[in-house]
Order: sequence, then structure tokens, then C-alpha cells
Amino acid sequence: MRLNSASELEYHLMLACYIQVVSNKTFTPLASQVVEVRKMLHGLSVAVSQRMSARPSAARSASLIATTASSLAAGESSLT
Repeated sequence: MRLNSASELEYHLMLACYIQVVSNKTFTPLASQVVEVRKMLHGLSVAVSQRMSARPSAARSASLIATTASSLAAGESSLT
């Protein structure tokens, strides 16, 4: 979603330059900044996706908690 917003902003900047509301001198650094922000957003998106996929699923976490609770209730402890 955020990447689409960056692309939309870039399009609007190009349009503004085309209809001469924004000069080429102003457009060039702004377009470069939009591209840079898009790259940062993509990197953030990839990092968050990797972090989320590395987390155990909720079902696996619940199963691990239940197994640990059962073991503790039965007097088994891996802490000793």
C-alpha cells in the first residue's frame, strides 16, 4: 500500500512538471527523494515480513504453552 502511495506521488510530480506547475529544477530532487523513500519502504516491508515469518504460529505457541504447563503440573521441570 505504501509503495503504491509513493508511486502515486511520483506520478503527481511528473504531471505537475508536465503541465509546468513545477519546474524541472524542482522536480528532479523531489523525484529522487520519492524514489529513495520507496526503496526504504520496500526494505522495511521485507524486514517486517521476514520477522513475521520467523515468529512461531499462534497454534504452535499455544501447543508449546500447553505442553509446558502439563509438564510443570506433572512435576517435571527443565529448569532444575
